[in-house]
Parts: sequence; C-alpha cells; structure tokens
Amino acid sequence: MITLAWAVWAGWSMVNRATPYELRVLDDLGAPLELAVADTAGRQLGTSGADGIIQLEWDGSTTVIEVSAPGHVARRITVADRPAEGSIDVVLTARILRGLVTDAEGRPVAGAQVKAGSGVGETDSEGRFTIRGAEPGEVMVERPA
Repeated sequence: MITLAWAVWAGWSMVNRATPYELRVLDDLGAPLELAVADTAGRQLGTSGADGIIQLEWDGSTTVIEVSAPGHVARRITVADRPAEGSIDVVLTARILRGLVTDAEGRPVAGAQVKAGSGVGETDSEGRFTIRGAEPGEVMVERPA
C-alpha cells in the first residue's frame, strides 16, 4: 500500500512540476536580440543575453508572454501546452526610420550621422538615411565638419 501511494505521489509531482524551456528572441533578419525582455501581467520573467535566449519555466497553465526589445515592435505569444525540447523562437520586427537631412538652404547633407535611441544611420550623397532598430523619441543629427 505504501509503495502504491508513493508511486501515485511521485507521478502526480512529475505532472505538476515546472518545465524549463527557453525563448530565443530574433530580429526580422534572423539575428539574436540582446536585452529583449519577457514579461507576463506586468511581471518580468527574464532578459536575453547576446545569444537572444531567455530561460523560462512552464508551470502547467496557459501563459501570455509579451516580448519586447529596444528598437523593435513588441509581440505577444501564448504558451498553452508543455513546450517541446529546444526553444520557442520569437521574431520581433525592427522599427524603421527613414528621412532626409538638409542644410538651412535645403541642400542635402552627405555623411551626417543620425541617431534614434540605439539605432544609428548615415546619410548618403543625397542626404537620405535609413535606421533599423530606431527607438521613438529624440533624433540626433551630427553634421560632418
């Protein structure tokens, strides 16, 4: 009787224990994203390293996770079932900022450095620039000497 009770308890504890898994956070070009954050209901679950990996545990219930990273559009995923071996890939789309830098007379400025958060770009010969991973907020432009 004791052996049967122990077997039932052991089986039940195996069913209800947390299952470790990992999120692998990538940008839309397939590169790992460092400093991506996973949270649920306002509670931070983890932050990715240079490899884009966030270590998590599935507790047996459906979990909605919001994944965000600087300069990228946040994404929500739902983990409803016990995750399989390996990782769950989460792809975040980079924010893109395009623009034109001109001087006071309206002439294009070539070679100017443009910064939007951690995103950086340089103007071409026609003053145009594109920044992948731009963050909302202040845009800084440094004109070459």
